Amino acid sequence: MLFATLFYTPLHRFHLILSKEMKNLLRLIVIIYRYIAILKGTL
Repeated sequence: MLFATLFYTPLHRFHLILSKEMKNLLRLIVIIYRYIAILKGTL
């Protein structure tokens, strides 16, 4: 039981960190995409 708790908790935390990082990455991609679209619009 203790082993299961020790095993699952870091995994759960890792998943939370990963999802947070993914959201930041997606936001960054959107910003870059918009920036490229603006540059293409001006060219």
